[in-house]
Amino acid sequence: MFSASHGSGTNSCRGHLDRLKKITIFAEKATPSNVSIFKFGRRPTTVFCLVLHLTLSTGASFTSDYVSFIVLRALDGAAVNGLYFTAFVLALEVVGPSKRNAVGMAVTLSFEIGFFVLSLLAYFLRTWWNLQLVQALIMYPLLCYWWVLPESPRWLISKQRFTAAKDVLKRAARINKVTIQDRVSDLLAKPAESNENTKSFTIIDLVRTPRMRKITLTMCLVWMFIAGVYFGLIVGTTDLAGDPYVNFALGAALEIGLAILGWAGMERWGRKPVIAGSALLAGTGCLVTAATKELPTISRNFALVGRVVIGITYNCFIAYSSEVFPTVVRYVA
Repeated sequence: MFSASHGSGTNSCRGHLDRLKKITIFAEKATPSNVSIFKFGRRPTTVFCLVLHLTLSTGASFTSDYVSFIVLRALDGAAVNGLYFTAFVLALEVVGPSKRNAVGMAVTLSFEIGFFVLSLLAYFLRTWWNLQLVQALIMYPLLCYWWVLPESPRWLISKQRFTAAKDVLKRAARINKVTIQDRVSDLLAKPAESNENTKSFTIIDLVRTPRMRKITLTMCLVWMFIAGVYFGLIVGTTDLAGDPYVNFALGAALEIGLAILGWAGMERWGRKPVIAGSALLAGTGCLVTAATKELPTISRNFALVGRVVIGITYNCFIAYSSEVFPTVVRYVA
């Protein structure tokens, strides 16, 4: 089996493999997630992506060559991408509008916490095989989601499955020790035959009307730039001066703290000021980093500033994006 500690090979070969690894990171993020979430529901798709991730991640632990490892990791990244955003949409749809900002930011915080845990695991598990295997094993307990995760009542209602939606709400009310209001029960008391009159929504609905075309085009362009800078700075953190493990862990820790500030900022000033302001600061940090390449310490510090501030933009924009699209096309968007 191949090992990251092998010293054979030329520097050019190592550089090529390193570039291949970084390209794969972006490829896995660009891979579309499983659109079956609209047809089959949030809960089955979440569990399916989880099983796919566990299979690919475990398989990558036992691969015998670098190319196979990269391919499995790319496919695994696509599965995790689908898992993350499916679970994110489900989390937002089981709470009321007043709680969406808090729940959305709480979910995105798991991203930064995961990065920090990863840096600790990588520091203590210096072989790729141990690190990959541990990353796979710690996810297996989440298979219990099949039994404990509820379906989105908003999705059930959009598919006119009113009886199932009412059952989910009753379960939630029982757990939270509240009573469902009569008017809610009346709204869900629809004839069973209405289940046959559901409409299918596709990606075409994102550009069907002038307003939806404007929203979709704007969100796609902004997402392309934010995601490019965010993941570019994460990948580039290990190339900065200083210990790569410390740089990565420090960036993740700072990002956690600033994400909480971003959450508070959105509650106080709204989404747009926080997103635009953090993006401007991140861009300034990147420009200063490029201008001070001859001063490694200064360049490193501003690069970390750019990384953690663009993290605010990225996390806040995830929460904002889910709010500008209606339920029926939210995940397709």
